[in-house]
Amino acid sequence: MFHTEVDYSFVAGPVLDPFNFPENLREGRRTTLTCIVSAGDPPISFRWEKDGEPIQPAVLDVSVEYLNQYTSTLFSKRLPPRWVIEPKDVEVVQGSSVRVDCQAEGYPRPIIRWKQLVGVHGNPESFQTIMSSARMQVLENGSLLILEASPSDGGSFLCQAFNRIGPGLSKMLTITVHVPAHFKTKFNAQKAKKGDQVNLNCKAQGDRPITITWYKDGEVLANGTIPRYIVLCKLLHSSYVIAFSPAIRDLKWSLFSSPILPFLLLYSYLIL
Repeated sequence: MFHTEVDYSFVAGPVLDPFNFPENLREGRRTTLTCIVSAGDPPISFRWEKDGEPIQPAVLDVSVEYLNQYTSTLFSKRLPPRWVIEPKDVEVVQGSSVRVDCQAEGYPRPIIRWKQLVGVHGNPESFQTIMSSARMQVLENGSLLILEASPSDGGSFLCQAFNRIGPGLSKMLTITVHVPAHFKTKFNAQKAKKGDQVNLNCKAQGDRPITITWYKDGEVLANGTIPRYIVLCKLLHSSYVIAFSPAIRDLKWSLFSSPILPFLLLYSYLIL
């Protein structure tokens, strides 16, 4: 019969004492962090990390000292936020997507917060924190993304960066959503007797300036080009109205709203 003797040894893991930065630390001031292993069996090794990555002393302007096998000290600085990409005013066409970049650096890593100036239930306008939704999202890098922008998405916005060191950063900007020129009614037909006076109305909507041009048989129709035809234009609820007299058979009107491409609408007229 054989007998085997086995020796077991148990190694206790390290236990670290908690440490924190001083609350009154400001940019340019030096500070120290001491990491003490209050319990645990050797051998013990230390590794300082920032944001999950090993600290490189030359890059972060810090130094690391090892007093003994149970103590390590980090000499460091706390930095308030500073702009990496400062947000600016942007413009977007209705229905398109737009991204507004807002990035800051510092130590600890700054938190980015977006706010929008809104009025709620008749109350005076105030800045409300933006919560990510299906169309308006705050990305991990601090950028604001708006999908399929609508006129209600335009207005004043505020980007803030803070890390509890100093007052933080704040920048207000404007997002402008342009509405392209368009017709609510894209086709219209009228009937009249031969010899009657006929008015053909064209109502357009969109950002100004808007230019409306009438065509007949592929040629531009304007006052004086063909006798008995009169072109009238007036502003009506941010829309232009054009009237023609007398009867015509086929007209096409084009709508321009710089810098948007033209929209076309066919207006057919039947003489009885």
